Amino acid sequence: MKGLLLKDFYNLKIALKNILVIIAIFLVYLIVRHHEFAIALVPVLLSSSLLTTVINLDKHSKWNMLMITAPIQKKELVTEKYLLLLILNIGGALIGTIVSIPFIITGKVQLVSFIDLTLLGWSVALLQGTIFLAYTYLFDKNLLEKLEIMMVVSYVISFAVIIPIYYLIPELFGTKNHSLIITHLAIFVAIILVYGILQRISMKKYLMNEQV
Repeated sequence: MKGLLLKDFYNLKIALKNILVIIAIFLVYLIVRHHEFAIALVPVLLSSSLLTTVINLDKHSKWNMLMITAPIQKKELVTEKYLLLLILNIGGALIGTIVSIPFIITGKVQLVSFIDLTLLGWSVALLQGTIFLAYTYLFDKNLLEKLEIMMVVSYVISFAVIIPIYYLIPELFGTKNHSLIITHLAIFVAIILVYGILQRISMKKYLMNEQV
């Protein structure tokens, strides 16, 4: 598993540099425009987009075919991608946290607001990445030619699912006038469950395809 992760991070070396530059540009823009409250959102939201690079590189190098004779369990090939998604999201959340700390200390960003937006961004990113990975394993391999399109579609689906829930639940349960952190944490936990379910389904589908 460690070797698979190292392989993917090695392949992401250039893409990581590019995404860090893009994140830096976004963060500078937010700071200049005095939208520091949104800093926590950007890095974690963009982190999942790196999955496209990983899947594309594996596809063009026929990596999965090469791994048929490797001394590893085939299910690890799927588990590693889902684990990579979590690591990328955690990295994005950490970047958002580190950059936000000075603004929290100076009072420009409220701690409650920071936690709220971090949970929101991570929820969207995790669901988006989960949908994207499930797509790559559950559908016909010919559809993998449209990975970039599916990446965009998965972001749209994730936003379309989560944003209404974030606004609807406070209205239904009357929590609009106090912190929504517990509510948003519950939503995040629900997405973790979806992540786990789709990971298992993806693993079973991949193993079935390998046996055919």
